[in-house]
Amino acid sequence: MEFDSDGVRLHYELHGPDDGSPIVLVHGFASHYRLNWVGTRWQETLTGAGFLIIGLDCRGHGDSDKPYDP
Repeated sequence: MEFDSDGVRLHYELHGPDDGSPIVLVHGFASHYRLNWVGTRWQETLTGAGFLIIGLDCRGHGDSDKPYDP
């Protein structure tokens, strides 16, 4: 899923039950949502406990827009 913030497309994913308590997962520097939270199985653990996961790829990371060259 995506949304636009000041002309920059940001990617996020929703996982878990719709009625679960929401948790926003933000990755660390030089990472992205899938590497930081899916690859380490935290997403699986949290959704298994009934939480609704909102996983964000910050600007310039993962599937979000990268408006500047490094």
